[in-house]
Amino acid sequence: MKKILQVVFFLIVVPFILFQLRGFALAGGDSAWIVSLVERPIYFFFRAPLVVVIHKCLWLGLRDFGWSPGDCVSLSSCLAGGFFFLALIQISSNWKVWLPIALSCLPLVFIGHQETYPWPFALTLWTLYLLRELLSSRASPFLFFSVLVIASFSHPMVFMVWPGVIWALRPLSQDTLRPLLVSVVVTMGLMIGFLLMGNAGGLPQRKWLLPLLDVGETLTRYPILSWEHWKELGWFYAVSMPFGLILLARFGLRKWHGWIGGVHVTVLVTVCWSIVWHPGMSYDDWDLFSWPSLFVNLAGGLAWSQVAGRVVVENLQGRGSSGNEKSPPSDKLSGDS
Repeated sequence: MKKILQVVFFLIVVPFILFQLRGFALAGGDSAWIVSLVERPIYFFFRAPLVVVIHKCLWLGLRDFGWSPGDCVSLSSCLAGGFFFLALIQISSNWKVWLPIALSCLPLVFIGHQETYPWPFALTLWTLYLLRELLSSRASPFLFFSVLVIASFSHPMVFMVWPGVIWALRPLSQDTLRPLLVSVVVTMGLMIGFLLMGNAGGLPQRKWLLPLLDVGETLTRYPILSWEHWKELGWFYAVSMPFGLILLARFGLRKWHGWIGGVHVTVLVTVCWSIVWHPGMSYDDWDLFSWPSLFVNLAGGLAWSQVAGRVVVENLQGRGSSGNEKSPPSDKLSGDS
């Protein structure tokens, strides 16, 4: 019953509340363009193929009730918010894990934000949760890899999660290697098929990578060594992961095995990407450059909760040894790893 109430709360009540708050939504650099895609004929939009389909399905179902394309995109983002926070509470209900995310701009992505990023954030968090369950033998490889493939079709940036997944699964057993290879083949096959047979758009370009010294023929406004680049990047970090960065600076990326090791690898991959990728919309690209904050804030919060849990255990063990009291097992207090 508790699980049912939890699902109802996060998938119905939370999206409803987020939708009522859409007046506080911040515009993204491509918000108007993303909304315009809803009314266009269906084609393979490489930058977010699955998300555009979700937006369009909501509009096709609600347009006869007076819903505009913009309202349907906002609703889609709010629904993704419900899925995101439901996944987060599955990972941990510890407030120390939630606080770094709450103190960042990340929740603003789900307050009716008219963009393609809410669903990649939500589906990726479910992928991380199912990865932990898979490593604990509480989820099947088929379920995990199915969600990973679906998440990868929500946005190409989700492919940055794959190195962390493979790292976490080491050493690859026969039970995990086979579905991993199948998921890679299926993903690449579908991607190539859509690109060859579909009316493809939104294709990525290498010209968005920041050059070292000179802009040249790239699509960038400045080279990677310019002051403007580091000023904008510093602002993105300040609004998307202020507390998460402090926690990681304090506790560090200590564990490099298992599930948490996979999260840490993804922290490195996404932060490196944010350094070399150009924010074409300048500060309006805050939503895109919030992507690394999902992993930084999560890793920082988990490290904080685990250290705090160990301190509590040590204190209780100290009392138990002096007062002949039994201390609780430590995994009950620091079980977010």
